[in-house]
Amino acid sequence: MGICYIIGASECDEIAPRPITGDFLIAADRGVLTAERLGITPDLLLGDFDSLGYLPSGENIKTYPVEKDDTDIGLAIRAGRARGYRDFYIYGALGGARPDHAFANYQLLAALAREGCRAVLFGRGQSVTARTHGVLSLSGSAGALFSVFAVSGDATVSIRGAKYPLERGVLSPEYPLGISNALDARTEIEVHTGCALIFFENGVEIS
Repeated sequence: MGICYIIGASECDEIAPRPITGDFLIAADRGVLTAERLGITPDLLLGDFDSLGYLPSGENIKTYPVEKDDTDIGLAIRAGRARGYRDFYIYGALGGARPDHAFANYQLLAALAREGCRAVLFGRGQSVTARTHGVLSLSGSAGALFSVFAVSGDATVSIRGAKYPLERGVLSPEYPLGISNALDARTEIEVHTGCALIFFENGVEIS
């Protein structure tokens, strides 16, 4: 199965999604305008549309009440999961006027990682993913910055091939030990226990 692309309201022109056959594209609320600006036609328009300010017309629109126990990005993820997708590329969901929404999206990344899914939040200048186990490889220009943080409890992490290596170090969500590390051309981050958020500069490839 392909990738579920989700577009939110924030700018993402520098790293616009490029879906292909088999992918599924969801515009969440004001992400409708972002998709229009990028010249991309969503497969599904979804949300309460309070930030958009009007109900869009056309087919494949799913509306929700403003007062609900989920965010529009969260609803879009649920829609993708219901269709069987396990890889999520989420654009326009970082760097907006609401830092609390960005934090909510970090929580959604962690939840997807715990479900065995892969997801990346793409933002302006920097993107973020989450891992609960295994090795994440980062490749790019030497000196490119990345950071690793524990979320929802301590995380045991090894960092190899970086300016500041770490072997089975315990990261705490109360202390930012993993801030501002740098690549040495190719870096590996292994999460042994817990859940880690990995922030990386755009242009760095992950696998």
